[in-house]
Amino acid sequence: MKVPGSLYIWVVTVLFGIYRSLPPKLRFSIRGILKGYGGHRQSLFDDEIGIRDACGKNRLDRVCARFTSHLKSSDIISLEEQDCLEVGTGYVGSLSLVLWLLGARLVYSIDLNPILQERAMRLAVIKASREDLRKILSPFVRSVDALDRRIDMLFQWAKTPGSSSQAFFTYKAPASLTSIASGSQRFDFITSVSVLEHIPANLVVDFLMGLSMLGKPWSFKYMHLIDMTDHLDHLENPLGFLALNPDEFSDDKDADRRGNRIRMLEWGNHFNISHPNPRCLPISVLDDSKVPANLQPKWGSCSRAELLVGEVLVVGASVQERHQ
Repeated sequence: MKVPGSLYIWVVTVLFGIYRSLPPKLRFSIRGILKGYGGHRQSLFDDEIGIRDACGKNRLDRVCARFTSHLKSSDIISLEEQDCLEVGTGYVGSLSLVLWLLGARLVYSIDLNPILQERAMRLAVIKASREDLRKILSPFVRSVDALDRRIDMLFQWAKTPGSSSQAFFTYKAPASLTSIASGSQRFDFITSVSVLEHIPANLVVDFLMGLSMLGKPWSFKYMHLIDMTDHLDHLENPLGFLALNPDEFSDDKDADRRGNRIRMLEWGNHFNISHPNPRCLPISVLDDSKVPANLQPKWGSCSRAELLVGEVLVVGASVQERHQ
């Protein structure tokens, strides 16, 4: 499949620019009409969404920079020769490519819906800077020469229509933790980015328990970035959903499209139940003015500091792994 041309990319960029300029509630209504009010289901616009992300937040060098900064925060110095699982591939698959570039022995990437767009994945590579990839990733690998060869191989694939991405990672969608657990494959490292906040709150602990079971029994590590803002309006009203009563917010339906409203302390409690040795690291902090005046009682008792954490990185490892 060919990478989209510059005119098509420009048209997509302009259209999404217009869409982003609309009021949040109007954007929400338009998205609901087009996607059945689901957060990440298949739609007629998956290709366009993938292209937007490939040129923006999921461009490969940008994902590399964010992910390696989180590795540093997690005290993870290498993923070479590790069996890695990404939960929530998304439209572009950039993170799975980063895991492969870091020298992972195996990369397995799963999603609830088959929304990965190969054209967008190729574009995310082509738009990236080789030099930046090398500079960002070289501190995490033993051989820079081997890294250079992997980068060359990836760019060659991106520019060769019809070549398979299976050389880099195994993609399974639709997939469930139960289906993966029924097999024999277990992982040294499990990660996700902006996935866990979309799980209904009453299902989170069971989901995390299932996720933990996919780690290798003798030792594994994990790193999950959770966006705790209201996905209806990340920028202007990132905590707006904390003011909604049960009639206005459905824990089942709205978790997928807006986030499940779980705050950092509660995430820590859930991971303590399901995972070994979790640590919660605040990644972004919101401005104090973003806290709604009419918080629902559940969050009215939260400290201001906890309310203002916009993103949290939950990391940890089994005891054996931590002592290596």
